[in-house]
Amino acid sequence: MADLSNINTVSDLIRENEKPNPTKEILKLIYKLDPGEGFTIAKDILESIAEFHKCGIEQYRKEGEIQNVGVWAYDLSLIESSLSLLKNVEL
Repeated sequence: MADLSNINTVSDLIRENEKPNPTKEILKLIYKLDPGEGFTIAKDILESIAEFHKCGIEQYRKEGEIQNVGVWAYDLSLIESSLSLLKNVEL
């Protein structure tokens, strides 16, 4: 995400939007792949995010931060639902 604290004028915003975006460059490469490979990449990314959330939940549980456990568990359920949807797509 861009640092918007230095944006004071329309020109500043335009300059910020013209900066190269590495994420968009990576996506352009993925779009050139076979759709099945793109799905595999998407699933791998979601699985990594899910594992990150599982570790976060465990850490918050150990620290006794129950509210954060609930928030992260909810997010994990959404991520797992997204994974389930992707796994059921047939190409």
